Amino acid sequence: MMYTPKTSDEAVKKATGKAWTEWFSILDKAGAKKMPHIEIAQYVYDNYLGEKKTKLAPDVAKKGGWWSQMVTVEYERSRGLRKVGETATGFNVSVHRTVGVPISRLFGEWRKIAAKNKLVESTVRPNKTIRYKRDSEGVLYVVMFAAKESGSRVGFEVIGLKRQSDIEKMRVYWKKQMEKLEQQLT
Repeated sequence: MMYTPKTSDEAVKKATGKAWTEWFSILDKAGAKKMPHIEIAQYVYDNYLGEKKTKLAPDVAKKGGWWSQMVTVEYERSRGLRKVGETATGFNVSVHRTVGVPISRLFGEWRKIAAKNKLVESTVRPNKTIRYKRDSEGVLYVVMFAAKESGSRVGFEVIGLKRQSDIEKMRVYWKKQMEKLEQQLT
């Protein structure tokens, strides 16, 4: 089965000057299949997308590091070197919800949901982020809050799952927790 990147050819070409097939060919010729992730990203940045190398508009060039990562991840996925949701530390999944309440109320109600799920806070930045202690499996949980015109947004990320098969289980479970949160707020 052929892999199709989530970002369209048109979008990547507009941002980087090259379509996916061009990027994949360049990286194949550079021997990227045998390089670690960081070396591939550095190669793309140093040779193509860094501010000194790119002929793209200045506002696009400033995002050269971000696009170097994007090109690298999509290359790795296309060559079977990385699965969707996989990072250097395992598999990650996130769920988000926007609700029509002030951020302080969302923050307080989220903490109740997290406590019921036995998540132990390690770092708290009120109304911004909460990091939780790693669980016995080494999984890290992080929640982020943002004010929106229509209310507030909460984003919850599970980092470092050992198996790709755990992604959907976690997504389903935490979406249900987000639904409970929303019901409590409305």
